[in-house]
Amino acid sequence: GRRSFYSETDRLLVIQENARDDTVVHEMGHWWEHSDPTVNKKALAFWERRTAGEETQKLSDILPGRGFRETELTKRDKFSDPYTGKIYLDADGVQAATEIVSMGLEYMYSDPLRFATSDPDFFDFIYNLARGR
Repeated sequence: GRRSFYSETDRLLVIQENARDDTVVHEMGHWWEHSDPTVNKKALAFWERRTAGEETQKLSDILPGRGFRETELTKRDKFSDPYTGKIYLDADGVQAATEIVSMGLEYMYSDPLRFATSDPDFFDFIYNLARGR
């Protein structure tokens, strides 16, 4: 009954038997960001650039009914899903991970044309990241 997830602590990717393909791609994005320090650094820089000046908001307030805890925060930007700007702080209170790679790969897999036309900046970032640029 648990969701698919990637655990950085355990270095474990868990995919539920009935998971959709885009969920698998999404969770693999987490694995990639956590496994490759260069990818993590680029994702953090992209998140910082895109969310600069954005107000911190509770995901539970802007996405009611999706089961977010009161402590889960985001910087909304103009992402098609505010979850993309989710805040993941380390023990020192510094942004340490993102949803940028996982959501971007999911969008690229699900509907690349829509992704490219709705958010060309984000699309270009993911396209270039996948090409090692």
